[in-house]
Amino acid sequence: MKKILSTLILSAILIFAVQEEVLASDIYCGNFSDGTEAYLLTETVEQNRYQESQHGIWITDIYCTVKYLKNRSVTYVDYKFSCSEVGVPHYTNSQGNSGNRFSGVIYNIYKNAQNYV
Repeated sequence: MKKILSTLILSAILIFAVQEEVLASDIYCGNFSDGTEAYLLTETVEQNRYQESQHGIWITDIYCTVKYLKNRSVTYVDYKFSCSEVGVPHYTNSQGNSGNRFSGVIYNIYKNAQNYV
């Protein structure tokens, strides 16, 4: 009986530990060169479309949160991608990073978020 109880408790601990890392709804976006894995949290993806008043250009902002996993450590980073009818998409994130030209993992985050909305 003790062995069965111990097995059930261990199973429950493992289920909750793994569940914190990656959910089925999370979209894998790739690995950074330091080994950090990036997952788009699909339930956080939102879109806001508006017309810029000065020139009448339509702008679409996509907001999302990305879960970073490295060595069993979890970090959540918020992203904002701004895209206009003309020009290059721009991104900023809650870690203070930003850019107009992006590739690799950041590009995958952008494309997956764009496809999700």
